[in-house]
Amino acid sequence: MKDNPISKIAERMYGKTQSSRKLTAYVKHIIASDEFQEKVTNIRKKYNMPPKGFRVEKDNILNAPSTFKFDFKLCTEEVDKMCQRYNLHIVEWETTFRGYIYYNRFVEPYDFALGHLCHMSDLIEEKEDPFSEKIQAADDNIYPIAIRISPYATKRDIIDYVEKGYGWINFFQQRHRDTKSLIGVIKQKNPLIVKRNNFILKFKHLPLKEIALKLQETFNLDIDEGHISKIISLEKKRRRKV
Repeated sequence: MKDNPISKIAERMYGKTQSSRKLTAYVKHIIASDEFQEKVTNIRKKYNMPPKGFRVEKDNILNAPSTFKFDFKLCTEEVDKMCQRYNLHIVEWETTFRGYIYYNRFVEPYDFALGHLCHMSDLIEEKEDPFSEKIQAADDNIYPIAIRISPYATKRDIIDYVEKGYGWINFFQQRHRDTKSLIGVIKQKNPLIVKRNNFILKFKHLPLKEIALKLQETFNLDIDEGHISKIISLEKKRRRKV
C-alpha cells in the first residue's frame, strides 16, 4: 500500500510547531491535575477496568485489549465530554485521553497535522464530502476564526497579510477566547524537572529529610528540605488548576 502523500506533506510541514508544544504542555498539565485523575479513576471503575489501567501488550495503546469487553460507544462519549471540558478538539485529542485511560500513558496525536492551535481546511472538499455534525461542531468551537487563502497566494503574501492584519484577527480572537483557559499559559517543562517533581510528590507523605535522601539516592540531587517543601506546595496547587 502506498504512503498517503497528504500525510507526508503534513509531516514535513508541521513536525513540532510552537503551538503544538503549547498544546502538549497544556494537555500534560490537564492529565496531571487532580480533577482529570479523578475523572479517569471514575471511568475505569465504571467500566470495570484495572485501577491503574491495562498492561501494555505490543504497541497498541489506542484501543483497549481485544479480550476486554465493554461499551466502547458510551466510553467514547465520556472522552468527548472531557475534550469539550478542556477546549480540545475531539478528533485530535480523543485518542490521547483514551490511551491514558486504557494504559496510563501519554499518547501523542496520531497525525502530524493534528494537535496545533491552527488548522488548515480544504473548504471545497469539505463541502463535497462533509464531516459528521459532531466533527463540524468541534471545528467551529475550537477553530472559530478562518483565513481563506487563494491557491495563487505566495508564502510572502500570506505572511504579509497575517502580519499587517493581526490586529483585526486578534479582535476576533478576543471575542472567542475563554479568559479562564490555561492554553498557552502552561509552558513545556524540562523532562528531568518533571520527573523529579513527580518523584517528590509521590513521597510527599514522608518526612522531608527522607525525601531528600531518596532524591540523593535516585537522582544524585542534593536539594534542601525547604526547596522540597516548596516544590510539593507548588505542585499540589498547580494540579488543582485546569
